[in-house]
This record gives sequence, structure tokens and C-alpha cells, in this order.
Amino acid sequence: MNSFGFMIGETAVMMKEIEDMKQQQANEEIQILNLQIHELETQLQIGKEKKEKINYKLEAMLLVEKELEQLHSEEKRYEKRLKAIYNSLYN
Repeated sequence: MNSFGFMIGETAVMMKEIEDMKQQQANEEIQILNLQIHELETQLQIGKEKKEKINYKLEAMLLVEKELEQLHSEEKRYEKRLKAIYNSLYN
């Protein structure tokens, strides 16, 4: 019975070692997943910053476009006034 008792104790130790190995492997997989999550969060933040810069540039371009339209409209008004002055002088 002593050898049987020894086998039971040895089996329990082996099972504990197997369980510890499984736990260690699971912990390593969790670490890898955490690193991947961190990398994705970093990429997301970089993407958000790029989007913000693009939006800022787009807003600036829209303001410039609006100002150009106003200048063009003003130019047309001056052109009409000059034509009216020219016509009144030479007609």
C-alpha cells in the first residue's frame, strides 16, 4: 500500500504541475492579447489624430473657398460698375 500511496501523491503532484503549466500558458496568451490590444489602441489614437488634422485642413480649405467665392462675387460687382461707368461715359 505504501507504493500505491506514493503513486497517488505523485499523480497529484503531476496533475498540479500540468495545471500550473496550463495556467502559465494561459497567462502568456493573456499577455500577448494585452499587447495586441495596446497596439490596436495606439493605432486607433494615431488614426484619430490623423482624422483631426485632416478635418482641420478641410475646414481651412472650406474657409478659403468661401472667401474666394466672396472675392469673385465682389469682383463681378466691380466689373458691372466699371461697365456702367464706361457706358455712361462713352454712350
